[in-house]
Amino acid sequence: MMPRTHWAKRVTRARFRAIRTRIGLTWGGPGKMASRRRPDRPRLVEQIPESGFPSGVKTPSAVLLVMLLALAGLCAFLVRTNDNGAVPGAFVQSQERLVDGLSRSVAATAAQGVNDLRTAAAAKTVNTEALLGSHPQWRGVALLDGATTVSAHGEPVPADAVSAKTDASVTPVPGPELRMVVAVKLPDDSGRVLVATMAAGVPFAPLDAGLRQGLVLLDREGHVVGTRGTAPTKETASEKLLGDAARADQVGSAVVENGDKHATVVAHAPVTSESLNGALGLSVAAVSEVPLTTPVSRWPGLLPAAALALIALIGFALIRKVLVGPVLRLREDALAIAGGDLDHRVRTTRCAEANRIALAVRQCQSALRRKHSRKSPRARRYSAALAVVIAATGVLAWSAAVAVTSGRGAVLVPNTVVAGSHSLLGGTAEAVRRSINDGLADVRAFAKLNGAQDTESMRAAVEQLAGQSRYRNVSVVDQAGAPLVSSGRDPLRAKETKPSGEGIRLQDATSPVPVLFAHAPLGDGTRLVVAEYDVEHLSNLLRRAPGEVRLVDAELRTIASTHGFSAFEPLRAEALRTSAIDALAGAPTTHVRDVSGSRSVIAARGLDNDLHWAVVSEQPASELDLAGNVEQRGALLVALLGAILALTLFGWHHLVLVRPLRRLADTADRLREGDTGETIFPQRQDQVGTIACCLEICRQALVDGVGRLGVVRRPRGAATDVTELMKPVRV
Repeated sequence: MMPRTHWAKRVTRARFRAIRTRIGLTWGGPGKMASRRRPDRPRLVEQIPESGFPSGVKTPSAVLLVMLLALAGLCAFLVRTNDNGAVPGAFVQSQERLVDGLSRSVAATAAQGVNDLRTAAAAKTVNTEALLGSHPQWRGVALLDGATTVSAHGEPVPADAVSAKTDASVTPVPGPELRMVVAVKLPDDSGRVLVATMAAGVPFAPLDAGLRQGLVLLDREGHVVGTRGTAPTKETASEKLLGDAARADQVGSAVVENGDKHATVVAHAPVTSESLNGALGLSVAAVSEVPLTTPVSRWPGLLPAAALALIALIGFALIRKVLVGPVLRLREDALAIAGGDLDHRVRTTRCAEANRIALAVRQCQSALRRKHSRKSPRARRYSAALAVVIAATGVLAWSAAVAVTSGRGAVLVPNTVVAGSHSLLGGTAEAVRRSINDGLADVRAFAKLNGAQDTESMRAAVEQLAGQSRYRNVSVVDQAGAPLVSSGRDPLRAKETKPSGEGIRLQDATSPVPVLFAHAPLGDGTRLVVAEYDVEHLSNLLRRAPGEVRLVDAELRTIASTHGFSAFEPLRAEALRTSAIDALAGAPTTHVRDVSGSRSVIAARGLDNDLHWAVVSEQPASELDLAGNVEQRGALLVALLGAILALTLFGWHHLVLVRPLRRLADTADRLREGDTGETIFPQRQDQVGTIACCLEICRQALVDGVGRLGVVRRPRGAATDVTELMKPVRV
């Protein structure tokens, strides 16, 4: 137990120091009382400037605590599964893309009829009988001169549906079977009009009977003029929905719940064609009855949000306890010693850098008091960056955990979405098949209508045929393969390649670009018409289906693709190869499989023609509009933000606190070793900068005497004054 007399002496000295501080007295040295501080001299803490926010050693931890807590709230809000049992957005999007593609096919059929008539009208003589037999889609052909019929073959052509105001027109005529009346003016300025009727309807697309899917073709009044699949009824689609779909001028959809178990989805798209100057007065609609699931509302982000809040609070307390606190205490001690209170107790700390500076201040205190400094007890020290690293590592580990647990994993793809992808790819494959087959029909019709003409006479017809978007070049070649008449871009087909007969042929895989062409003999067989397909046009047709879509041949080589590809590049993924093989065998498939480590919806369907080709699509499940993907995207977002805040936590503290503290600690070590000639400059105007200023005052006091304490020495004059070198003065 401490003796009473010794305890009383300590209390008396403490009270004396308090009174002395209150009246403004300082010690001038050991055993000597300095004069009272001048009234006009401010306290030392008032002489050293410290910037406010965002400067200061406490600012980074406080700001990042607020940001991490805000991120925790964002995590709870974003990482959630809000499946309300409604129709999946991915299915609605697939139906919109389906009707958009089908409407384009209807418009392309009408434009094809106009191009075929223009090609026939470009000939010197127009034979309606030969024209009727040249195209299988024609139902009737007539040549009109005003109200007079010059010649006609096939079914009667409604002359009142022909518009004489434009060079070409297409008019839908409803009836037991929808017809399109196509009319073009002859180029000889005679005023005669070539007219043909062709069958029209909804293009083919595979439909799901379980969803009671149906495709309808509507006129402007909302009347159904063509159907495919399940015909819509009032129980599945109201008349109002179909009426709205018929009058819509853009692609859209509507979802109406029928009770608690089913919902009716109606997607619609108008039939428009730029080559025909706008709409045709028709719309394509897809009607489906989708079963609703049980609503699910979960908040899986609450647990990681609470974990982040806990990590943020622990990291904040750790940084304040083991780093910010020691720096603030060191600042208080350094201000006291530099201000002249040489009896102030300089505290040591376990922070290695702060402790080195404290020892330097204590040594200056002992030297100014002319007493030996006490040795601080040995204790394990830690680096100033330890608390920062622990806090940043905790946040970074949390981000990694959220990304791995909630940001990844298999997303459940509903059967309705798989059925929608199946229909969409089937419609895309049908569009590609029809484009290729129509090309062969074009060259057959050209050969039949122009086979007896000389080469120069058929030049206009060749140019008219080459103007269609599906071709890159149309040529009439001789027996050696040399072109006699050519129109379009330069042909890619090798000149030595001279096909025989009629058909569609793919040039050997030696060319850098797949070369696909249709051919048919002319007249006596000494000439041949060859039409090269544009591969980019085929790729545009493939883009009607989502994801990466490829057109492959029987050897599973890529002919066209929606993404970049090399000519005849083989399919490499095993899941894609298996689906393509099944499709080529006549079994179209749509499955959810793993491709390169990620879940994807894979669909494949054959073209059902002589080419024996197939269309294969691959769409990652992560790109679908599903509730599970919303949760994963939210988790990845908050994980990324957490990683950014972790790096900010480390970098901000390292630049503002750790690095300046280490630099000052190195300077303090040199001061302890007796180097009093090096001026100590503050790096920033914050608490560490104040400690540096105090250490500089102590260094100056060691050189100039105790009278230097309590005052910050500032240079006189202006910053623009010339620096002069003065001779040393001996004292």
